Amino acid sequence: MARDVFNLLVNTGHVTLDQRTVASLRRSVTQRLRLELFLEILTKEISPTTIFKPFERLRGASSNVNHLAIVALTSRPIMTTNQDLLLEDAARRLSTRRRVIHLHGKSDNLSSIIAIVSQYLGGLDGRVRRPFEREVADGKVLVLGYSGRDRDVMQLIIGAKPRAVKWLLHCDSPVHPEVEHAHKILGKRMQLVRVDTTSWLCDHLPRRVLEGIEALEATTRRARLKMPDSVVKTFAAIPTLERNRALARILEHLGRYDDAKRVYEDLRPNTAADRARRLFALGRVEARVAGQSVGLKKFLRLEKRRGMSAEIRGHVLLNIADALRNTSRSRGASRVLARLDRRLSRNKNRIEPKTFWHLRGWSLNAKATISRLESRPLTAAKLYRQAERAFLRARDEDGHIAVLTWEAECQLMLGNFGRARRLTDDAIREAQAYAKLCSVAGRSTYTRNILPFRADSMTR
Repeated sequence: MARDVFNLLVNTGHVTLDQRTVASLRRSVTQRLRLELFLEILTKEISPTTIFKPFERLRGASSNVNHLAIVALTSRPIMTTNQDLLLEDAARRLSTRRRVIHLHGKSDNLSSIIAIVSQYLGGLDGRVRRPFEREVADGKVLVLGYSGRDRDVMQLIIGAKPRAVKWLLHCDSPVHPEVEHAHKILGKRMQLVRVDTTSWLCDHLPRRVLEGIEALEATTRRARLKMPDSVVKTFAAIPTLERNRALARILEHLGRYDDAKRVYEDLRPNTAADRARRLFALGRVEARVAGQSVGLKKFLRLEKRRGMSAEIRGHVLLNIADALRNTSRSRGASRVLARLDRRLSRNKNRIEPKTFWHLRGWSLNAKATISRLESRPLTAAKLYRQAERAFLRARDEDGHIAVLTWEAECQLMLGNFGRARRLTDDAIREAQAYAKLCSVAGRSTYTRNILPFRADSMTR
């Protein structure tokens, strides 16, 4: 799906990137980014209604022997994170009924899929969480065809306290950190088994049922799924400015700031708001490429412009504060953050709630960092926890990981090695799951500051 969305983005309209850069970016998107994260980055610039339109392609898919075998194997509800309707199709073909609980939405209800973009911090919607918990609690759970990389789902599995979990790992598929974590928590109640999934399913079905499935499959012809014309037309209608800003956002996320800068430089916005947005993006990437001092000059000039949205002005002030702090001017950074707080208080009812809490969280995070660097770990830890609450309300995964990483440093300064270890472990798992570079900082903290202490000092 990630490849399909990317190809639609670059093939249905004008992009400023050359073909070589497009090809390398395609590889990075498909190999390094989770689908949910990739789509979330795009929705910063393009309407979610457009970005999730390609899921309509899944409606024409046909179930295979695995789906048929899963439905035939149990009469209990089946839970899946897939958005296709293949299990329902399998039940129809077998002339039976099964309750299928779609944890991350369904392709015939695009609004439910859009809801998963920022779902990880807030957890699953209650309409799917409650039946999931009822089925798993003190029950026997069979898991197959699932990577286990979704933190929202894995936390629910652990929290529901199942009596037994048999997790089928297909042949040489990797064991992801979240599965290892669940195995550690559940202990003997969770069994990891390496098998060929199709063979295992067929071996556990009565011969008569298996023969019926094989007969169904023998008469099935599958056509290659084609992207609906309506989806192609929707992507073709994306304005050039939005299309290229979205590609630049992906480049930024992957740390390819020079490429992102070239995209922003090539943009030719017509409105004052879009011009301010372009200048802000250039300042953001130039701070990475040329250093904080260069970025600071751009942000200070940009702050004087009129006609900026409250969101862009808030981000400009945050970047000014960061640049001042990173050039050892913490007092000036604190004054800028105080100015931002006053603006947020005055405009709270005019700013979209998610944006308000995003800006509020990063302001608190910046204040906490200043306190940490000034060797005031207690104050810093308190501010980080306040920032975490704001990030949860904003569903801001970047902020969440930043808080985990730097609060761990505070706990080390306070001598709370056990809490520091837990925070660092969480930061590393989150960063790995979402391809964030701060996992390097987490690993460095762990190796440099936590491992040297004896195991008995980890109990605090």
